[in-house]
Amino acid sequence: MGIRNIDVALLAAVAALTTLPAQARFLQTDPIGGKDDLDLYVYVKDDPVNATDPKGTDAYVQKDKVDPNKITVTIPVKYTGAADSPKAESSFKNAVENKLSGQFGKYDVTTKVEPAKAGDPHTNTVSFDNKGPNTPSTVTGGNTMSLNVQSNGIHENERQHEAGHLTGMADHYKDNGLTGAARATVPDSGFKGNLMGQLPGNLSESNFNEVMASPNNVVK
Repeated sequence: MGIRNIDVALLAAVAALTTLPAQARFLQTDPIGGKDDLDLYVYVKDDPVNATDPKGTDAYVQKDKVDPNKITVTIPVKYTGAADSPKAESSFKNAVENKLSGQFGKYDVTTKVEPAKAGDPHTNTVSFDNKGPNTPSTVTGGNTMSLNVQSNGIHENERQHEAGHLTGMADHYKDNGLTGAARATVPDSGFKGNLMGQLPGNLSESNFNEVMASPNNVVK
């Protein structure tokens, strides 16, 4: 069958968010379900002239045909920022792929950071910035990362923590509400030593349960 030669991630993307712009309608149901509107075929509140769908999805998750717990997580990214360079991009890619790949409980995970395809509406943006040692990297809107290459946390898995958000992983810590050097965090119960609760840290099965359940991912 010719369809077997089609890029699976691209096919999933097209299936998930094909729209009729003039009518502001999805051709399929909205991949995030009823979170945006009870009508699952409504796109950007029926106002495509003044509204957009910037979030799209965070990552593509491909299940193995034999073992559904063997998964490949692909994070499509577009790089930008004043501190962007081939070295910064390569370092980010290697750090994230190494940390987010492995055996995590029942999940056998291979994570890939790949350049977003032209026209892919599900692109994550990674901006390499210089903001000084006391400003942490952040992710806003689920898919826009400000990666401060001067952050004190850059060598304590901060990049990998923020990349976790691009796959649908949630934070599992509380902070004291302060900024800069005065900021302090405490991991949630059960997340001490977990990458999403405390730096440096490692991941667990529970983190990938979040990835698999995220309404913002394309899971096939």
